[in-house]
Amino acid sequence: MILCLYGQPGSGKTTLARAFMEMYDLTQDKRFKDFYHIDGDMLREVTQNNDYTRQGRIENCMLANRIAMYSQVLGYLPVMSIVHPFGNERAHLVRAGACLIYLINANTPTDKRRYRIPDFESLPVMNVLYTGACPVDESARAVMDIYNKHANR
Repeated sequence: MILCLYGQPGSGKTTLARAFMEMYDLTQDKRFKDFYHIDGDMLREVTQNNDYTRQGRIENCMLANRIAMYSQVLGYLPVMSIVHPFGNERAHLVRAGACLIYLINANTPTDKRRYRIPDFESLPVMNVLYTGACPVDESARAVMDIYNKHANR
């Protein structure tokens, strides 16, 4: 199973991914060795992908998808925190059985607003979580609930 937290910059993806990994008890879920966090910003830094055009974003997302699928095969629980702005690339994860959660933050920090992606495709949406209106631990529990429902289908 892959967990993908996606949304516009400043929606809380990385913060919630970290909180989820702290909260989730892997000792109770023997399917996974450990977490494998795939952060879109870190991936760009490591691969030196500074191309923020549509094609550059697609390449970054597809690389993240491949890493998530590979780490899943190795027995890890991939947790993605990535903008993932386009539906076709997210569809690859859906076909792999991933749990996708679209994060929306009405209180996006001002410094992050300038990075918003105007052609972000929000649909199709499987799960939506509004962040910024409640504490991180409460949002992380909501992520946990969505993940558990998806995992128990």
